Amino acid sequence: MKTIVFVECNISGTGVSALKIAKRLGYHTVLFTKEYAFYRQIPDNPTLYVDDIIELNTNCMVSILHKAMQYNTVGVVAFDDYRLVTAAAVSHALGLPSPSIKALVSCRYKNISREILSNNEENVKFKVCQIEDNIDFSEFAFPLVIKPCDDSGSSKVTICSSIEEANIAVTELIDFRINNRGYKLSSYYLIEEFIQGREYSAEVYWDIVLNQWEVLGITEKITTQGKYAVEIGHNFPCELELKNEIEKTIVGWLNRLGLSHTVAHVEFKIDNNKIRLIEINPRVAGGMIDNLCENVTGFSLVECYLSLHVKEMSYIPQSVVENRFASIRFITPTKLGTIKTISTALVLSPSLLYKFVSTPIDAKALKDSYSRLGYIVVYGTCAEEVITSVESNLQQIKIEYIE
Repeated sequence: MKTIVFVECNISGTGVSALKIAKRLGYHTVLFTKEYAFYRQIPDNPTLYVDDIIELNTNCMVSILHKAMQYNTVGVVAFDDYRLVTAAAVSHALGLPSPSIKALVSCRYKNISREILSNNEENVKFKVCQIEDNIDFSEFAFPLVIKPCDDSGSSKVTICSSIEEANIAVTELIDFRINNRGYKLSSYYLIEEFIQGREYSAEVYWDIVLNQWEVLGITEKITTQGKYAVEIGHNFPCELELKNEIEKTIVGWLNRLGLSHTVAHVEFKIDNNKIRLIEINPRVAGGMIDNLCENVTGFSLVECYLSLHVKEMSYIPQSVVENRFASIRFITPTKLGTIKTISTALVLSPSLLYKFVSTPIDAKALKDSYSRLGYIVVYGTCAEEVITSVESNLQQIKIEYIE
């Protein structure tokens, strides 16, 4: 039977969506994992949907390749950033579809993509450092951003307003060598100027027929203020006056990196009408953005991604006639402590979706996406009404702590 191998999964649900799509299309699905226990802690647990689970070292390409060769494998896919390159390398070894490994590495390591795309107009001022370096912060203007070159989910991304805060951020990076997914981080990190302005992302896919990048739409991001800019909501679509220039710029970035034959989630800010790059992720967007996109446009970024990574699989998107809008807000802790229950009287419907993490659970400080406790999504035809509704419904989520 034709088998799609999933190398681990992610916390945002795109991997689970892909499992469901693969099974609907008649494929046998196998999850290669060393994180079986981890998945019981997230709202979308992939182990509940996959046909087979194989526990092995997913940081080892040889182990993955050896086991994949025992199936009629037609695709090897990953949805979390830490295994994209590994999955592509295994695909390449098996003669299966995959993006350029070099381009994936250039996106994976933010220092490389910064260097490739560096110029005064579209990039930020930055410096690549190593954790053993002695940094003289007097040469930098505050505020600035300190972040690891190869982590995800806003983990250890810190906005610093002083030399003291910058030194603390670097110390935290030095102490944080193994991340939440058991991935050993590189010794490199970035110091970047902080970009003012609203944050957005472009959801982009490779059109296999036209042999070029196409922009599906722009997402507006809602983030926390202060030291940690954690994403707590998204609105899609977002119409901007600079739309044509944004699309041209983003496609240019992807082409200069040599990336193709995949889906990309490109984060950027608009600063004084300049399009400033945050980072490029060569996979489907997290944060339920794929769900928003599909409900609004009829285009499944997840199924498109699968079709670009699975041999002889094609994707023909559905069409949506009416204008639609979607908005998501994430549920976050109200304080530290052990959460007993998360509940609501809201009723699920075609225009309202919500999901919570399993409880009891220890609430973490809101520093990255791993701190979120679930989500609520509202769909409709009027942007203003949808945003008002999702904000109102968020207030009806009750979090009960163990006292």
